[in-house]
Amino acid sequence: PETGRLLNDRFGLGTAEVETVTIAKGQSLQMPLTVKKGDIVSWAFGVDAQDILFGVEVRAQKDGRMTSEFVVPLEKCSSHRSVRGQYTSLTDGRLVLVFDNTSSWIRSRTVHYRYEIVSAEEAARLDAKVASVETTYCV
Repeated sequence: PETGRLLNDRFGLGTAEVETVTIAKGQSLQMPLTVKKGDIVSWAFGVDAQDILFGVEVRAQKDGRMTSEFVVPLEKCSSHRSVRGQYTSLTDGRLVLVFDNTSSWIRSRTVHYRYEIVSAEEAARLDAKVASVETTYCV
């Protein structure tokens, strides 16, 4: 096995779609994802050393103006463990994954992450398949 592949998978994220980014001291990374109502966004990440703040923000139009709220509040996530979550979008807009290293004056952070967006249509199709499988097994 390749050492790099093992390194990227030590958080159990898989290796196919894992991205690695270094967030400089005093900086943050905001990853805006365009979503539609009903889309399901899932994420998983791990931090090499120290800790980092992570949160999920929703930005959407409401009553003709842009609104913003954290649906997953910024929370300290420790290194060397996997963090996972998902969110089903309640409206069209942007979902922003936020990795915040602004509290660090000395060290950068290396984050290994992946995310996936499943459209509402695809989720409904998958639910229908699961329901038919469950029905088949129940008969």
